[in-house]
Amino acid sequence: MMVSFGNASGPLSDINVPKMLQPKGLYLVRPAMQQYLSTKEELDEASEIMFEKIRSGKVKINIFKKYKLDQVIEAHKDLEGRKILGPAVILP
Repeated sequence: MMVSFGNASGPLSDINVPKMLQPKGLYLVRPAMQQYLSTKEELDEASEIMFEKIRSGKVKINIFKKYKLDQVIEAHKDLEGRKILGPAVILP
């Protein structure tokens, strides 16, 4: 299975299904949140559930790097240079 999330590296190039996927028995999926949460109410409910899991510690978010507000230029350069490997935050 090949799963494609987002376009951080740019859009997918053309995929030759008979040559690249079929011989290996692979299939490609490109999930999007809109396939699962189609209304504002569903999105609000899912968000509340997720934030509750974060608050309770069931889901942990490890911040990769914290920047001070006066380091915002460095933060943008790191983002553009692909030096950030996870969540990064800018603190006031």
